[in-house]
Amino acid sequence: MYRNLAMTKEEFISKWRATAEGLARLRATVDGALLCDQVLSDFRSVMATEGEQLLTLREAAHYSGYSADHLGRLVREGRIPNLGKRGSPRLRVADLPMKPREAFDHSGPKAYDPTTDARSLVGRRKGGAYGSSQDPS
Repeated sequence: MYRNLAMTKEEFISKWRATAEGLARLRATVDGALLCDQVLSDFRSVMATEGEQLLTLREAAHYSGYSADHLGRLVREGRIPNLGKRGSPRLRVADLPMKPREAFDHSGPKAYDPTTDARSLVGRRKGGAYGSSQDPS
């Protein structure tokens, strides 16, 4: 069908940018389904290439979201193969467990919300007009 050679992300982007420019220059009409099949085939190649990449424990920790200690423990237990040397493990990307990305909050500190703060304070108050179910008037 299509060549499925190892391809890096950069090669993928370069190839499809050049293809798009060439098609635009020629004002070509293409078979959309065939074009999608070719793009997906190349994308699978990129993913396979990326999956074979070897990482240090620190790099693997950053990539997976798990700590280097946890990944090291998984290597010692034989749950992740060590493709490096003893004392200098190398982990294949395809073998790494991945922490769900929604568990990461990269948005930084939240802005102060006085309404939420006031509601929280009212909820913690013992007694008083605003902390009880009685009408304050």
